[in-house]
Amino acid sequence: MDFKDKVVVVTGGAQGIGRCIAEEFQKAGAHVCVIDKQPGDYFVGDIADK
Repeated sequence: MDFKDKVVVVTGGAQGIGRCIAEEFQKAGAHVCVIDKQPGDYFVGDIADK
């Protein structure tokens, strides 16, 4: 599939399956936004927090 110029948000994308999914979307041309609880160079937070 072509995800060129699409925006994808991956929760839990710091490691494991989430990271693999984020990388595959990037390869497909998407702009990937990663959200995770672990510190890193992406958005750090818990989407369950209000």
